[in-house]
Amino acid sequence: MGCDWIPFGGRDAVDIPHQLGRVPSIVHVYLSFDADGRSAALSAGDLSRIESVTEEQVVIRNNTNESFFLRVVLQ
Repeated sequence: MGCDWIPFGGRDAVDIPHQLGRVPSIVHVYLSFDADGRSAALSAGDLSRIESVTEEQVVIRNNTNESFFLRVVLQ
C-alpha cells in the first residue's frame, strides 16, 4: 500500500502530528494485523477511538487488548 504502518498495541494511544494547518474534517482509520498493511480494513468503535483532533495532531486510542498496525488518512 506504499506507506509505513504504525504499531498499535492494546490499550495504547498514538499521537499523530500533521501539517494540514487546520483541523481535519475527515479522519479515516485503517487497521491491519500485518506490518505491511495486508488485509487492512476500516476501523470502528473501541478498536480506534478518536480522542482528539486539532490543527496540529490527531490522537487515536486502541481501547482493546489486541495489537494491530495503524494507518490514519486525514482530509
